[in-house]
Amino acid sequence: MSTPAARASVLVVEDDAIIAWHLKSMVSRLGHDVCSTVGTENGAVATAMEQTPDVILMDVRLAGGGDGVRAARAIRAVRQVPIIFCTAHADDPAFLDRVSAFEASAVLGKPVREDLLKDAISGLLTAADRE
Repeated sequence: MSTPAARASVLVVEDDAIIAWHLKSMVSRLGHDVCSTVGTENGAVATAMEQTPDVILMDVRLAGGGDGVRAARAIRAVRQVPIIFCTAHADDPAFLDRVSAFEASAVLGKPVREDLLKDAISGLLTAADRE
């Protein structure tokens, strides 16, 4: 596992091309590498298994009716990778209830702020290194 000072490999799961570009730019400015960008539920699961990222930025509503929470569950069934849910519904009690069982995760509201993304990545990588 990478340490917070090291470059982390980050998978960006986002179906909106402009938001995906913005997230990739922030990840790069923070000194990390984007291993891949995908916009579907199935693509997220397959890429997480193939690329083995250190952290996943996961949109909740994905292309083709895909669900980021469902993708996260499938990924977590195989790998304990930290997941940062990025959503416009960060204050929605139903959404928060769906993700409350996810350990080693964070929720960031859209638009994602770079300072909060930095803190979330750093905090999750630090926690993962302690395990």
